[in-house]
Amino acid sequence: MGGAGKSTVAAALADRLRRRRLGRRPHVWWISAVDVSTLTTGLITVARSLGASPADRTVISLGRSDGPDRLWALLERSRRRWVLIFDNADDADVMSVSDRNAPSEGGARAETGSGRAWLRPSRRGLVIVTSRNSDRRTWGRDARLIPVGPLDETSAARVLSDLAPGAGSPHAARELARRLGHLPLALQLAGRYLGSSFARWRDFSAYLEALNRNEALDTMGFPDLRANTRTLIMRTWELSLDDLASAGTPQARPLLRLLSCFAPVAPVPWEILDPVMLTELLDETGRAEGAPHSDPGHRLERGLWDLERLNLITISDSPESDRVISLHPMITDINRAHLSGRNAPESAEPDPELVRRSAIDLLIHSLGHLNPEVASSWPLFARLVPHLQAVLEVTAGQAGISRRADLAELVPRVAGALTLSGATSPGRLLCETALDALRDLGDEHPAILSIRHEYAMIAAHQGRWVESEQIYRDVLESRIRVLGHEHPDTLTTSHFLAWEVAVLRGLDVAERMYRDVLQIRQRVLGDEHPDTLATWHELAWVTAGRGEWEEAEGIYREVLSVRRRVLGPDDPNTLMSSHELGWVIANRERYDEAQVVLEQTLRDRERVFHDKHPRVLSTRHELAWVTARQGRWRKAEHLYLNILRRQQEVLGEDHPDTLTTEHELAWVWAARGRTAEAERGYKRVLLARGRLLGEDHPDTRTTSEALTALGEGRIVPARHLA
Repeated sequence: MGGAGKSTVAAALADRLRRRRLGRRPHVWWISAVDVSTLTTGLITVARSLGASPADRTVISLGRSDGPDRLWALLERSRRRWVLIFDNADDADVMSVSDRNAPSEGGARAETGSGRAWLRPSRRGLVIVTSRNSDRRTWGRDARLIPVGPLDETSAARVLSDLAPGAGSPHAARELARRLGHLPLALQLAGRYLGSSFARWRDFSAYLEALNRNEALDTMGFPDLRANTRTLIMRTWELSLDDLASAGTPQARPLLRLLSCFAPVAPVPWEILDPVMLTELLDETGRAEGAPHSDPGHRLERGLWDLERLNLITISDSPESDRVISLHPMITDINRAHLSGRNAPESAEPDPELVRRSAIDLLIHSLGHLNPEVASSWPLFARLVPHLQAVLEVTAGQAGISRRADLAELVPRVAGALTLSGATSPGRLLCETALDALRDLGDEHPAILSIRHEYAMIAAHQGRWVESEQIYRDVLESRIRVLGHEHPDTLTTSHFLAWEVAVLRGLDVAERMYRDVLQIRQRVLGDEHPDTLATWHELAWVTAGRGEWEEAEGIYREVLSVRRRVLGPDDPNTLMSSHELGWVIANRERYDEAQVVLEQTLRDRERVFHDKHPRVLSTRHELAWVTARQGRWRKAEHLYLNILRRQQEVLGEDHPDTLTTEHELAWVWAARGRTAEAERGYKRVLLARGRLLGEDHPDTRTTSEALTALGEGRIVPARHLA
């Protein structure tokens, strides 16, 4: 479906289906396919409303190759009929999935490299795609392409007459329709206005005359035909906003400008529009026009519902929020032009700086109250990510430096929540967007350094160790220069750099770094500060890695006891100490005791996270290792295979954790006498580790030694760092 009005036609169909009187109304989901972020947010919304498990949502959010299989399994099991609308899918790559290697689990195979990875025919529902791309090769043989252009004159006039009955003769309706270019969106906006109770011009002819007089808005400066279409459509709603202001709703215009700062089509949760925080914006145009002030909540509600009556926004219910608000992409785009100063000055126009500042304040207020380490907060973090990215882009170089710095401070907090939830790819994209949009703050602005630090952490979680180490070193150098050696942020980067050094360069250097950080944190922050406990915990890890198991166990027990008291039993850091205590006990060959500790940790982690979260998989891995050390090889093989499949889905085939599992699976095969399988497994791990970590890395040497021993008829037991 391409051409002018494609989104309007889809919206009209969706509205008709929602309002149907006979039979059970279908689910109608509207997904913006403008970019990967908004597409992912929409897909997760659909999956969640269909009862998707956390694991399903994780795979879908990461864009893995079996994500479409999982989504379509949910759609086909839906008890209600449904309509799935992918709007503005102009870039076919956005509709593809990233992982071309993982196997599909059944059903129709997702065409990962095409624009139709998420698209399939179904008897349970209808899939609608709006796009300017009309190449049949993009959409496949099952697609029915319907060109959507301007309406014919008779149909366009009928739209106006249906929306505004009694506004004039068929001839007058045709005259106005011709002036509006027969464009569906312009016709809808004009008809809704003429049919409203506050319209200054009540008939088609008067509206046409007003439209022709309003030449000032031609100064938008768009050079092409599509831009002229935008200018025409904009005139229709600016006339409506003028009359809304005259009728006592001047706040409608600043609210429309505000909503345009957020991501188009992606639902904006009503709950983030705090009326108290919007008091200045709601009152600004009211002061200019002498309108009486009233309760900000009442003014907010009236402004939004009047915008909805004019079809300028869509208000609907959502499974995740009482109400959500969406804007047509074209309406969003043109309103943003007002904010960038590309329109003629108007007395009723709200201050663009105030609008941008209000959008930033709403996000700071909404996201700042969420705890990134609490799993129940992760869905709202995910829903607000597209809007945070949009506000970053809209305010780039426009909003005041101090407010943009405040906005920048949100980014590592949100990206950290995404990483904890297992959605590292959206977190990486958010950091990249922020670093580009906020580059004028300077490379060494404290907020930018925090984003770069978080980006390094994401790189480590994705197995990009060398890149992560270099970013940490650059950030550390800058933080020492800007903040000083003993600033908490500097110490945080030193702490995480020590972890990278341990992975890439050995434990001795890492131990010295951890001890230096621990000494300063104890002096500056205190013995029981969460950051001090984190370094103490990692020092226990280094101690264990050097084989000093008894000392490591003692440290872990102390850290675990303090973390349970200070942070609580379900805190992710408390559970990390519990996990690694079980690992140490197992390495001291007290396998039954280790199994009890690890099984309890697994239950706790599954409750706090989800069954495919990397930390859950890590505990499952330890249990598989304990099972192998007990000599229960068949059971261990089953556990390792299950973990490996999940790690390949969530982390990727070359992630260090995935390679560790594959190495240990080869060890189990060797112990079971399946030498050929073990050899193939060791060779693949050796090749990948050599490429990713280097030939001299301890993990690479471990696999090389195991492969050599296998050729000599010996078996080298797997030993790993937790």
